[in-house]
Amino acid sequence: MATESPGRIIHPLGIAICLALAGDLTLFALLPLFRAEVGLTLGAVGVMFGVNRLVRVIGNPVAGHLIQRIGKRRFLLIGYTLAVICTFGYAGAHGFWAYMSLRIAWGFAWVLIYLGSMTYIFDVTTLENRGKFSGVFMTWFMVGLAGGSFFGGSMADSYGYATTMFACGCLAVVSWLVIAFLIPKDPNAAQIIDKMAIKAMFGSLLDGYYRLLSSQPEIKTVLLFYWVTQFANDGIALGTISLLYLERFPDGFTIGGVNLGLATISGFSIAFRYIISSVFSPLFGSLSDGKTGRAPVILLSLILGIVGFVILANAETMDWIIISLTINALSVGAALSSLAGLLGDLTTKENEGQALGLYATAGDLGGAVGSFFCYSLLPFIGLNWIYLLSSACFLIVLLSGINLFRKPIAINTNYKPL
Repeated sequence: MATESPGRIIHPLGIAICLALAGDLTLFALLPLFRAEVGLTLGAVGVMFGVNRLVRVIGNPVAGHLIQRIGKRRFLLIGYTLAVICTFGYAGAHGFWAYMSLRIAWGFAWVLIYLGSMTYIFDVTTLENRGKFSGVFMTWFMVGLAGGSFFGGSMADSYGYATTMFACGCLAVVSWLVIAFLIPKDPNAAQIIDKMAIKAMFGSLLDGYYRLLSSQPEIKTVLLFYWVTQFANDGIALGTISLLYLERFPDGFTIGGVNLGLATISGFSIAFRYIISSVFSPLFGSLSDGKTGRAPVILLSLILGIVGFVILANAETMDWIIISLTINALSVGAALSSLAGLLGDLTTKENEGQALGLYATAGDLGGAVGSFFCYSLLPFIGLNWIYLLSSACFLIVLLSGINLFRKPIAINTNYKPL
């Protein structure tokens, strides 16, 4: 794909994903608090936070195999269409099965949106700037996570859950328009999926993944690190912020004589976490492009994860909660930009779709397991212990990572953007 500057593609992709994420992140801030209003139990909330990721676990490898046959832009348009439907659906849905259907559909939407976006990024960047522009995209991504949660949390305390989700649906419509009018057509997407035999397709899929991991075993390290990052930071930390405040500040929190509702506090905290990540993600990405390489940045992300969760487990005041969320945010920013850059370094044009499919699957599986793990254990142990277990997971991976990174990683220096 010829382009004068990667920014011509990456910035519209970032703006679109920023707007589309508003509904999903608002849901994370509000659903634990409004669960009775929409007909869900606490356990059902955990299912809703995890089931979309399980869908992605199944869908990512298939989508990664098919994306270059169908075309990146088609993937994006279908994905954003589903995002619009799901976000408006949250405004009127009630009960377990209604939410289950919407969360499954959102899982498919995210597969198409994320893989389509990341493949565009790989196509328009080089080894020298991939970390930087992965960080730029992650900045937009995290601004969407921050803005959606802050917008949704503050709006819900004043206007209620349904009105807030409808407003998020309007933002999703704008994201679809950005893709439709600002992302160029994919000239290589001439093949049609119904020309492929299903049996041959899946045989080729499994063979392709086996050959990819056999020829480039370092990708397994990337997958492991991404799994634990999403397990702890996404599945547990993100999914329990509302519950943390409900437990420690049940009557809300007063600042300057003004009492803030739990939805506002939760939305602000999620937003703050992602603002910090968005600010530092390009910096960490650029550092990983430098002479020291990506390994030190990746290992730093794990150390920050350990520290952040230990503090969060013991935080009883708002000050310490904010400190822990700041450290957690730095961990996320360092991990997402450097791991994405390393994955791009390890792939070729022929296997980038498959590599991204595995990468997204590892992250989604981590997030899903984190949500189910957390909400399953909550009736038996407190949030403090869940946060300490998360810290222990980071520590285990850190110790294994130090050993894994002692040997030089084989980088594909022959990869050239289209």
